[in-house]
Amino acid sequence: MRRYAVTESVNEIWAGFNDATRILRAAQFARRDVIELTGLTDAQLKNTLDRDLVRLDSTHNPGTGRRRMFTGSDVLKITVAHTMSGIGFPMRWSYLVADEVARRASERLVGIDNTPGLVIATYPMASGDWARIPMWEGKEEPKLPIAVQLLQVDRMIDEVLAKLRALVADEPIPSFAVEEPKPYDLREMFCWQDPEMTVLVGLSREETVEFFELSELKTQDMLSETKSLITDEQEDRLQELNERYDKASILVPLKYRKA
Repeated sequence: MRRYAVTESVNEIWAGFNDATRILRAAQFARRDVIELTGLTDAQLKNTLDRDLVRLDSTHNPGTGRRRMFTGSDVLKITVAHTMSGIGFPMRWSYLVADEVARRASERLVGIDNTPGLVIATYPMASGDWARIPMWEGKEEPKLPIAVQLLQVDRMIDEVLAKLRALVADEPIPSFAVEEPKPYDLREMFCWQDPEMTVLVGLSREETVEFFELSELKTQDMLSETKSLITDEQEDRLQELNERYDKASILVPLKYRKA
């Protein structure tokens, strides 16, 4: 009697695990779903599958007439692989990180590991391989090189799971895109005669163009390790334009200033 009770309890626990991880285990996502969820092109996905760049959970039997269906874990692994590749991590080793992230996702879903804030630091080693160092929120950080790549594992898992669940529920897929910072623009450091930023105060339109051309030449000259790129006459002209701009910019109306 006791043996049956124990067996029933184990079955209930196992059933709970299966329910919790179904979003990752069930092969329910078509190719078009994978493309929509990962942001890859069809060609990129085909290349990933043809070259076995990630170890997928689903199987494909060509010639059976059946469409290949992917698991949520497959989607997560593909997302991880291409995210890491996008920042320079070798694609040929991306399956290692992808497997680690997928394993972490399953462990979180069933409650085996609730340690928050997993981040994986990666960097190239002298051997040619890449180190993969786990770090957890609130724990002592390991000693790392000055420059490393960081993958926010738990954040990626949460975002991919949110997309998978939205697709299964036939709801709009949430976007987690991060706005990219504006590229550095030397011109935004200056005050302008007009709000369209076409003429520097104290200078004409032609002089403004000349000012930036000479400024760029001066910058290149400073970085050059060989011959001088800017003549004495050009340097004097740049100084003259700069002094006129400095004097005029003191009086420019605040609404024309660029932060």
